[in-house]
Amino acid sequence: MAVDKRQYPRVKLFKFSVEVSKKGENAFIPVEVVNISAGGLCFLGRSILYQGDMLEFRFPFKHKNIIMPARVVRVNGREIGVQFICSQDEITDFVSEYNEEIQSMAISTKENIHLILPGYHAQNEGKNSIDSLLDLGPETKH
Repeated sequence: MAVDKRQYPRVKLFKFSVEVSKKGENAFIPVEVVNISAGGLCFLGRSILYQGDMLEFRFPFKHKNIIMPARVVRVNGREIGVQFICSQDEITDFVSEYNEEIQSMAISTKENIHLILPGYHAQNEGKNSIDSLLDLGPETKH
């Protein structure tokens, strides 16, 4: 059994797309994200990728596009797990933009689906807990 080394909890997503490119190629293609956290994401890949490959993810948010560099840490069939490789400040900025963007996308849902950074404490813990949305499987950290 693999040890879960994740630093951040993941949020499962449905029909959420971003764009990805191999680092340095600047040829972005859309991919579907399976789950995401402040530390990385898992997406469905259409091309051959290997552990250690360097990628860039473009998040076309309403206010600005954010590019997040990442390294492939897991390949399981079409599922590709990546870890963001940037500073804590860049991750904090990304989480802030993502959470603002997801608010406008989640209007039809009853719960807010936010990414969480260490030290975050929900004001209404226990009520509509984000824990029910997390996939806490024993995989390599993202």
